[in-house]
Amino acid sequence: MVEKLTKIENRIREICEKSGRDPSEVTLLPITKTRTLKEVLALKEFGYTRYGENMVQEAKNKFFGDDVVLDFEPEWVMVGHLQTNKVKTVAKHASEIQSIDSLKVATLLNKELAKLNKRMKALIQVNTSKEKSKYGFTLDDLMASLDALAKLEFLDFEGFMTLAIDSENDEEVRSCFRQLKEAQKLVNNSGVFCSKLNRLSMGMTSDYEIAIEEGSTEIRLGQAIFGPRQTPDSFYWPQ
Repeated sequence: MVEKLTKIENRIREICEKSGRDPSEVTLLPITKTRTLKEVLALKEFGYTRYGENMVQEAKNKFFGDDVVLDFEPEWVMVGHLQTNKVKTVAKHASEIQSIDSLKVATLLNKELAKLNKRMKALIQVNTSKEKSKYGFTLDDLMASLDALAKLEFLDFEGFMTLAIDSENDEEVRSCFRQLKEAQKLVNNSGVFCSKLNRLSMGMTSDYEIAIEEGSTEIRLGQAIFGPRQTPDSFYWPQ
């Protein structure tokens, strides 16, 4: 893991330098789904205490189970589609959600957060790939939902998230990231939110280099850190 993390961090610096960016602008979010708590805790030794998980029950059991005793408080970042019957768990345990993919989900989560008097950082997921296997607002639905989203007082919207198209064509992948930047520009220019939504969570193991070139502020890496997982992608993004 040491070698892999060092390689990734060096690569982030290289890409930023070539793109005229400050490496400090790019955050690495380890994606720890399917990984054991022992594997996750190894990351803590390198300063990583925020972990992306997209299966609610898995994250709850791993970090907040009754038999789990930790000497620090992990920050669970929800990065997967939130089913309505899991909203209460996410409201209680997650520190952030990067997958607000509909007004319905946002409204339900805000309601539960209100009960807890808890504010939560949030990113709006946009479906830039047009793939049916991926969730997210279309650009038209997003713009139509802005006023309602801005009124959700317990969700602190800070930016946007997307999953690029599953393609070996770099230009198709790059187009997804550029679409997210365009959505960000349109929303920020609308003036609906009190502050600018400056975060762009885009880029995973297969495409994070392109994402950084296109302005990503946070890359979500799992297999690049831990190696291949046994569970296929279809388990998380069913066709």
